[in-house]
Amino acid sequence: MYFFVVNAIGLGLGPLLYGKLNDIFNVTKNPEVMRQTLLISPVACVIAGTILYLGSRALEKKNESI
Repeated sequence: MYFFVVNAIGLGLGPLLYGKLNDIFNVTKNPEVMRQTLLISPVACVIAGTILYLGSRALEKKNESI
């Protein structure tokens, strides 16, 4: 279920988000600005990984107390 939700959100909202940000940054006039938009992916991966790591630690602590 987790992978379904993550893929649905990532594949459903990801392209829309990048397209909207490219429109906001006006990439058609200056294609070099697309680099800033593409920097979102690694930052989002680090944030998501940190959240998953912290969540797994909390889950381990909860399971130890049972």
